[in-house]
Amino acid sequence: MTKKRVWVLCGGESAERDVSLVSARTVFNALDSNRYDKELIWVSPQGQWVKKSVLFIEQFKNVKISSLSDFPSKKQTERSLTSDFFHVKTLPDVIFPVLHGPLGEDGTVQGFFEMLHIPYVGCGVLGSALGMDKEFSKILAEREKIPILPYFCIHNPREAKNAAQKLGFPLFVKPARLGSSVGISRVASLAGLSSAVRDAFQYDNKVLLEKAIEPREIECAVLGDPYSTEPRFKLRASALGEVIPHSEFYDYRTKYLNSNGAGREIPANLGAETTRKIKEYALRVFKALDCYGLGRVDFLIDRKTGKIYFNEINTLPGFTSSSMYPVLWEFSGIKIHSLMDILVELALRRNKKAQSLKKIPSS
Repeated sequence: MTKKRVWVLCGGESAERDVSLVSARTVFNALDSNRYDKELIWVSPQGQWVKKSVLFIEQFKNVKISSLSDFPSKKQTERSLTSDFFHVKTLPDVIFPVLHGPLGEDGTVQGFFEMLHIPYVGCGVLGSALGMDKEFSKILAEREKIPILPYFCIHNPREAKNAAQKLGFPLFVKPARLGSSVGISRVASLAGLSSAVRDAFQYDNKVLLEKAIEPREIECAVLGDPYSTEPRFKLRASALGEVIPHSEFYDYRTKYLNSNGAGREIPANLGAETTRKIKEYALRVFKALDCYGLGRVDFLIDRKTGKIYFNEINTLPGFTSSSMYPVLWEFSGIKIHSLMDILVELALRRNKKAQSLKKIPSS
């Protein structure tokens, strides 16, 4: 069997690049060396693409995310691929973009791969862009009659006070197009609003204000091709998991910097009907946002009312030791090596279908 050549991309220019580095180590090691000829491509904070050895990825073992920005050094002596990418003689068979946040998860790099006709893991251009934008993902979820919490999007800090007064406190302030809880604040009163809004606007020029509740945080992993009927590739939802933060909310520090920041329960302790409904919502959101391959769909359950709300979708979910996506599939019967195989096969299938389409109209 000829090995498929796979590039694992990590790093990137977004505020989530440190999480990407840890996730990439898991993905790289989970790709079976007997099936894949693996190469690691590091995208520097300055946007350079650099080939790295296995020793580079092994540095991420047992390293706290908070210290990852200390290496590699900004002084880069290795040859960048950025300038001569189109001249590489042996482009990969598949790219696995373990890139979180803007310029990695928002459709931009996916469009680049489309132009090169290279198969890649994960959602396409539109699905990636919609999934990254919290406002548009909520608009489409609402169109599917999936409940969402009241929210406003603002483009100027001066709009925050009016939006907050309409929503009422407490509320959350979030960058509209970022993940890993970067830049998110829970605001209890008007006094804390300005600093929270300033922080969020450091990461995005669109900020979302959302009504806060006392939630249970439920996550569902989705895998497959929405249009396939083959059992191996048919769209499916995993068992549900519950994140139990040991802090006011599941913020960046709780997720990644504190080893005891949160617990998790798999499967989530929910009734059969609630479980069924959340899985159904997850699959509907995935399809409505034109997603493909993989995604983790997050929900909130109001502790007082029991009502379910769609929170967000992650189209390139994390693969760190605290990440739910691979753990949920392992619990659901798909080991991580098999999960990698399915994701690579899905990438190849989509590309094959795309290349079979006519490029010019019939005469």
